[in-house]
Amino acid sequence: MSTASPPPAKRKRVRSATQIEQKRLTDRLKHRENRHENKQRLERMESDIADIKDSLQNLALTLQSQFSALGAQAPSIPYPACHEALALKPTLPSSPGGMGYSSASTTSYHPEVHFGSREEAFALQSSWPQASWPPSPHHATSLWTRISVVESQLIDCPCGSRHLDRFDSVDQCNVTALYQRQIGFPTTQGTLGILPRNPSVPSMMLHGMDENIATFLITGFLRQYRHKSIEQLLSFYLLGYRYMRWQMSPCDETLQDVPLWQLPTETQISTPHSVVVDYLPWPRLRDHLCTSGDEDLGRSIFLYFESIEFIWPPERPIFAQDDGGQMVLSLEFELAIGNLENWRIGAPWSEAFPELMHLVRP
Repeated sequence: MSTASPPPAKRKRVRSATQIEQKRLTDRLKHRENRHENKQRLERMESDIADIKDSLQNLALTLQSQFSALGAQAPSIPYPACHEALALKPTLPSSPGGMGYSSASTTSYHPEVHFGSREEAFALQSSWPQASWPPSPHHATSLWTRISVVESQLIDCPCGSRHLDRFDSVDQCNVTALYQRQIGFPTTQGTLGILPRNPSVPSMMLHGMDENIATFLITGFLRQYRHKSIEQLLSFYLLGYRYMRWQMSPCDETLQDVPLWQLPTETQISTPHSVVVDYLPWPRLRDHLCTSGDEDLGRSIFLYFESIEFIWPPERPIFAQDDGGQMVLSLEFELAIGNLENWRIGAPWSEAFPELMHLVRP
């Protein structure tokens, strides 16, 4: 009886001296940041517990004094005013021949991507109509008399929350907030500060979230996914950070750090869509996801993070040291991130969506 041959042994990965040194520096920085983060977390927990105790004591004293003044009467509950829900109704561009199409269209037509220049993008941003900021909140008609009616009308949503309208979705609320932030910029630019040009290396390594509001949002999002390599994580983090920095403070300074191919297309501006779509590198893919009405976007995004790859030669350094001795991304690595030809996407995304591969070619 013939015996099966043993499987071939896997080749052990051999790192160069430069890669070993980079790994040592990264591990040392990671351990130091973890210790600092744990210490800060414990201090915040102790402070929060003390504040909660004080707040509960003050609340108990306040309620006791109010009920003593009211005597035996129960507190009255005001009937809330009714407000119409904020609805974003964009005007969609037309397809060739004058035939319109909707955001739920399943046709293969893809609107032409308008790259333009930075000056055109900034002029388009300034030409958007003015609107009140912040937007009006949503209110229920009556919490007490219509709770059963509202409960029966709730719908399930991929965002994880049940609500009455798709514009109440967490993703759609984020898009609306960024839209309102953009059109409110001319009246608020003097009071807002600009975030640092680059986040710190520990934040990009997902070790910290409290550097600023952008790192808080991006780190929390990227922790949900697995990343194929450190190059892929750092490149996508920096790309998303600089785009969000421009969204929060739209000006010439922040616009210069956003690649032309990442600027919002006309379809993105006019079509409500999931906020994560704005951070994908390929403009034609973004337009397709905006107009196709894809209800399985969560699966598509998960496969996307499993399949995206940033091309970077292993012998080239990723990190450098600034004048203060701090570890930062090398200038060569930063410049390579802005080149769309360095981005690739393969399996399993290409196997699940072969009909979309023509949208992710430079």
